[in-house]
Amino acid sequence: MLEGTLTAESKPGTGSTFSVTLDLLRDNRESPDLLYDTLNVPPEITQKIKVLLVDDDPFQQKMGKVYLSDWNVTLAENGQQAIDFLETQKFDIILMDIRMPVLDGITTTIIIREKYGYDQKIVALSGESIRESIEEAFRAGMDGFISKPYDKDKLILNILSTLDIDINQQSIIDNSSFDLNGMVICDAILNPVVLNATGKASIILANNPEDANVKLKKNNFDYVIVQVSPGRSEVSVPASAVRQFQPNAAIIAMSNFSNDKNNEFTESKSIDSIVSQEELFTGNFFQKIKEIVLLKNFHPSGLTEISDKVYHLSDFIKNIGNNPDALKEIIETYLWFMPDYIKQFRQYSTTHDTRQLSNIAHSVKSITKQFRISSIHTQIEMLENNANNGLDEETINRMIDEVCNVLELSIIQMTKDFGEKQ
Repeated sequence: MLEGTLTAESKPGTGSTFSVTLDLLRDNRESPDLLYDTLNVPPEITQKIKVLLVDDDPFQQKMGKVYLSDWNVTLAENGQQAIDFLETQKFDIILMDIRMPVLDGITTTIIIREKYGYDQKIVALSGESIRESIEEAFRAGMDGFISKPYDKDKLILNILSTLDIDINQQSIIDNSSFDLNGMVICDAILNPVVLNATGKASIILANNPEDANVKLKKNNFDYVIVQVSPGRSEVSVPASAVRQFQPNAAIIAMSNFSNDKNNEFTESKSIDSIVSQEELFTGNFFQKIKEIVLLKNFHPSGLTEISDKVYHLSDFIKNIGNNPDALKEIIETYLWFMPDYIKQFRQYSTTHDTRQLSNIAHSVKSITKQFRISSIHTQIEMLENNANNGLDEETINRMIDEVCNVLELSIIQMTKDFGEKQ
């Protein structure tokens, strides 16, 4: 049907390799994710909507407050507090975490339905988006279900939909929240690829040093990307020259070879970060550039190399745009609470409390997904479900070490990029 080829190679005792080759057209349509469009509902609407956010996790409380910064939000740490609030206040909608101490979200919803009927809108928040969890939420009487970690726009649209508020989505789209002016110095053959990768961003291209120098002198840029290749000098411009004309810009080396740190350009102190040329084809290129620019605004003296990071801020930047204060709040919350999470993980070696281990893994799972700390997702999910996985003690302790080591490294890197928590 697709006119491709399928080949297979097999070696006894070694394994098999299957290869699929398809001749497909490249999709040049603009991707909304690259544009960082965000929903901004008019304040005259949001400030009238009373939201009760029920979640025991302080980090998720912070995220809810940041994402709903223009909304009328009240926080509750567990189901019992939510019920207490309902004794004296009326809310338009309740965002209810499922897994909480004192009184969980399912039991709380059943009590609310029995006491107040079905006029109160309740939407489940859960890190478990399996079918059984969704069905259980609806059986309890919930009106909607949102998986953690949630996207800001999906959260807002879910609230509006649940409350039957009909707003023309096009009228509340704002794609100017992170408008950057950039310059890319590269081979002419890469021009269309760069333009496709950066979507609607304001960008100027230069394909030789002379043209680059003229444009560097005439414009102010938020970032300058310079293609670097071994044994080629017709495109590359010294980082010091770029910095001379663009003292405040993020200067980024775009490399197509692996030994970046031995290259004359990338060794320069003027370089803020390095990205792989392959990123142009992944759909993540502009996200990485925006992350570098935002990080530089926080910590101009030096950044963790983006290729070495265990964490990434793409999802947050997409959701909050160019909002340094909000991002700083998120980072400070992480730096404040993560050491305690790590301590609780480490305590398992003495307590052997599998339920407590499952609870802490459940809390950390959503946070690591939000920060895209992907190298430990599997370990965290296995620790969360350790009772079902039948893991032995040696395996559990090894996974805890792996998780804690990465989380500790994330703290070191964030502290370097953003400074100590206040």
